[in-house]
Amino acid sequence: MGGFGGGRHELLLRAWVGRLRASCHSLSAYRVVMAWWRRSRDKQAPHGGGDLTSARAHLQEFVASRRGVEAYVEPATNITATTVVLIAHDGEWTRRALPSRPVAFEVARSLDVPVYDVNLTGYPARMRQWTARQRRPDQR
Repeated sequence: MGGFGGGRHELLLRAWVGRLRASCHSLSAYRVVMAWWRRSRDKQAPHGGGDLTSARAHLQEFVASRRGVEAYVEPATNITATTVVLIAHDGEWTRRALPSRPVAFEVARSLDVPVYDVNLTGYPARMRQWTARQRRPDQR
């Protein structure tokens, strides 16, 4: 059997698809549901990390225009790529995706600011306080 990954899971999925086909009132409704399901399965996490040149330029501009900036490297997750968060003295912050953890540390070190691994240090309270101050009153 091909197409669904094989084994026990394939048999379960084929049974589910058979029930779905029987419950759809028309073949076109079945095709729409299956196209949506296939599309959602094909999406992968954005581990590309974005454009390195534009990310580096943005981070350099942030460091040059603010004081007391620190860099925090965030690990890649199933949803996001590795990122660098720059946090200024007042808590203002910016985040940019980078291709990999070593590149993220290299870019952060090249900015001549203190660099931290967010898994080891966490985020500073000033970042959360700044974000809370930026919310509109109806979002608090």
